[in-house]
Amino acid sequence: MEKSNQTKQQTIIEYNAPRPINLGDVFYVIIRGKTTHFREPCKVCNDARKLTINGVTFDCPCCGKTNETITVAPYVVRRVRVYSMSVQTSNDEWKPSDIRHVKVGLYHKEGHGYGGYFSNNFSRELNIDEFTKLNPIPPDDAVSQYSRFTEYAIYDDYKKAVEVADDLTDREIKILSNYNIEHGTDYKAAFTETHDKKSN
Repeated sequence: MEKSNQTKQQTIIEYNAPRPINLGDVFYVIIRGKTTHFREPCKVCNDARKLTINGVTFDCPCCGKTNETITVAPYVVRRVRVYSMSVQTSNDEWKPSDIRHVKVGLYHKEGHGYGGYFSNNFSRELNIDEFTKLNPIPPDDAVSQYSRFTEYAIYDDYKKAVEVADDLTDREIKILSNYNIEHGTDYKAAFTETHDKKSN
């Protein structure tokens, strides 16, 4: 029997970050939760949702087809676990490159088994640069349609993540309140999603 010439090898991934990152580590991200859509009152039934013609009552066929006026959503904390770390270098030239691109794979999971039983499982890959800005504070425009803050924000401080998520949700409620004042509406958002608990 031939003796195996396989021996354990090691490749070192170097990166700049305020702390080490290891497979299995838990971090926290903030996601925009389920969106609540508000529409103009139905022009046929004025949002009664029912019509009665010749003594027959039926569901209004036009409800939900008016113009959307405003959408709001809560921001919720999700715990994620590091499942991959990878490094790439440039292949523009034959000469070895000093450039290194390090990426960290993160996943969120609920339920059991390969696919889980819930629809809010997800994975995300972040450049290592995002980890140099751990526990960021959102900019003033973080709830505008142009902001991508929550796509890249990463936290190892659970309390800070919850604080930021709650602040972003409060901004959404403020936007809705201002809209109501401006347009004479009385829209109310009933957000029910909750933050993940802190991981042990």
